[in-house]
Amino acid sequence: MADEANVVSIVNFNVTAQNIERVIRHARGLLQDIAPALQGFIEGVLLTSEDETQIVLMAHWKSRDAWARAEWNEQVARGVAELYEETASYTIKVFHEVAQATRREMT
Repeated sequence: MADEANVVSIVNFNVTAQNIERVIRHARGLLQDIAPALQGFIEGVLLTSEDETQIVLMAHWKSRDAWARAEWNEQVARGVAELYEETASYTIKVFHEVAQATRREMT
């Protein structure tokens, strides 16, 4: 069984040329304005594919429980529901951290 500490949630949104800017603006607001205030949030990143047909929202959480609590947060739930309505389709997956690396400064 995977360790329950340090999970990453990945939401992949399929977007169109007509809605990509709205989805990016909305997802950025969730990531930068709401997520940092949630208990257990570590960091997140918003990515877009080169062909601009997909947006990926990755969020690093201290535990699966912290992620689950965030999903029940009223602001998050409302914001995510609005994102789902804006996109053609989406997938959500939660991954458990098994290894980590950081860049070391050369001396």
